[in-house]
Amino acid sequence: MSESFSGEAEAVIAALRGQLAERDVLIEKLAERVSELEARLSRNSRNSSQPPSADNPFTKPAPRSLRGRSGRRPGKQPGKPGSRLEPRAQPDEITVHVPQWCTGCGDDLSWGEVVGDRRR
Repeated sequence: MSESFSGEAEAVIAALRGQLAERDVLIEKLAERVSELEARLSRNSRNSSQPPSADNPFTKPAPRSLRGRSGRRPGKQPGKPGSRLEPRAQPDEITVHVPQWCTGCGDDLSWGEVVGDRRR
């Protein structure tokens, strides 16, 4: 009985080793396939010969400017007074713009009241 048990055990062990060998081969093939697909995913128009239209439209490459930072702030020079055209107390000309009809519905606006004004 011990001989038949060891013979059966050896047969089971041999069958399991065969299955493990098959699985090892399958795992190796799948690992190669995964690395191939990852390499294909990482390709874009910058690192391969494919056209820019084939790139993923949802990812935008980081900008690569050759211009360095100057360290200066934008705008006027520090310490200088600002300048702009100040509104006049007594303007030379006043222009009133009154629309004749509504651009949305086409209704007449001659009866409407002024709701606001802008000064420039």
